[in-house]
Amino acid sequence: MLIKKVLVATDFSLPSINLVDRLAEFKPFGLEEVLLVHVVDIRAPGGSAVSLQSIDEEVLERKKRSLEDQGLKVQVM
Repeated sequence: MLIKKVLVATDFSLPSINLVDRLAEFKPFGLEEVLLVHVVDIRAPGGSAVSLQSIDEEVLERKKRSLEDQGLKVQVM
């Protein structure tokens, strides 16, 4: 079975970052495109979702470039 496109939600926890960092390993199974979205637990301490947005956008952009460098098409949502 080929997997052409995946939606990956990340909260920047270690497990979710590990998943994002390993997505290129799915290329042999047909993976071509990644839809990457950041999710925020609004109950989490440490600031509001709005205050974290610019930092999160930077991290998402770095992950996007990394995946594109590995030959995947990436859309950040």
